[in-house]
Amino acid sequence: MSSCRSSARVVALALTLGLGCATQGAFFPPGALDGEAELDAWLGGWFEPALSALHEPALVAESGAHVVRVLVLPSFDHPLSMRVKIRRSGRGVLIVRRASGWGGYDPGYLARARRVPLSRAKVRRLLFLLERADFWVSGATFGYPGRNDGTTVVLEAVRGGQYHVVHDDYAGELAQIVRLLSRYAWPLRARRR
Repeated sequence: MSSCRSSARVVALALTLGLGCATQGAFFPPGALDGEAELDAWLGGWFEPALSALHEPALVAESGAHVVRVLVLPSFDHPLSMRVKIRRSGRGVLIVRRASGWGGYDPGYLARARRVPLSRAKVRRLLFLLERADFWVSGATFGYPGRNDGTTVVLEAVRGGQYHVVHDDYAGELAQIVRLLSRYAWPLRARRR
């Protein structure tokens, strides 16, 4: 754990929570971001104000809920959340929210929001990337030492009563998931590049 204390590398923790376990104002269960209480509190103190500024709800492990959320915190750009609510039909809706501030500092206020319907194929692609990254495996890590570009990504999901969270620098599988959801949110921008 001392390496986690000094570098705040990836910590992944799968917790099975009962219905309604999240308390008001608490986005992450105790110990979900790091096994060491002090670092866990520090990370929560960084991530939670951004989620509040983005008017994001706490993800609660409810039976039947299937939600994936990515929080992107670039040091010198606007915080962004992209949350996919997956319906029983296999289709989904992507809720994208951008704040006015800076991800590494004051997140500001909600500046932009949009909802985008997702086809079954798009949802399947997202779920494929999560499985390929072994996201749901307890103890899974996305460690990319030395590749910090100043952007932190927090990936959370709820499925079948299970809550899981991973955080790391913007790289590898996390970067692929962020790029995929960004293409879904702003398809014309992706085509122009």
